[in-house]
Amino acid sequence: MAFYGVKLPFRPTENEQKEYLQDPSMEDNVVKEILGRARAGDMAIFSLSPGKFTQIIDPDTGDSLLHVAVRLASLEAVNTIMACFRRGKRVFSVWSRHALLVHQNHDGDTALHIAARSGNQLLLTMLFRYLCSHWSAECPEEVEMDDGPPEKDIYPEDIDESASAPALLVILTKNRAGRDAAAEARQAGHDDLAQWLEDVMQRYDPDKTRRTDEGVAELIALVKAEHGHDAIEQRRQLM
Repeated sequence: MAFYGVKLPFRPTENEQKEYLQDPSMEDNVVKEILGRARAGDMAIFSLSPGKFTQIIDPDTGDSLLHVAVRLASLEAVNTIMACFRRGKRVFSVWSRHALLVHQNHDGDTALHIAARSGNQLLLTMLFRYLCSHWSAECPEEVEMDDGPPEKDIYPEDIDESASAPALLVILTKNRAGRDAAAEARQAGHDDLAQWLEDVMQRYDPDKTRRTDEGVAELIALVKAEHGHDAIEQRRQLM
């Protein structure tokens, strides 16, 4: 996620801990233990403070706990992780939630890439809706709602720039193989998921101006400002 600014893992300095964090910097052996328990399906380990999620990155693969949850195809684990970010609206909580959702591992895969490759529609829908910060994310099977599901929204009539930018950017993100999530789905033989993602991309960018170089730059600037990336980066520079 280099274009968002601060990369994961985020190991807080003593000054950062004092100013706006409660979590100390985690030791490598602790990170390894947590990842091992998560991969073994220990659901309890997915409930942590926001400050821990941004530190727990596998040094070998670059996977976050969200990547692990998606590899397990566990809707419960993904929901458990995302529920941890309801506890605060401070800049760090806002930033850490988004940083986790957009984090790319060493292969350049976001959690959305992995979900697309898995062929699991509910998992893909869940992650997409969390990127949209939509209330229905925790129940991805829900499609009958007064305002309609966010994947059916059309920009700019149904959804504004701020609400649509985070999800659109991740859908557009390419991994080291040069594939976005739709291309990953198609590569894995999941044409239905690829079409779903391409349809969303078209609804969120009907005139294709938002996916140009200039359009993407504007989306990045908006997301960095609204999801705390600029604030966290500035604080790091001042400390």
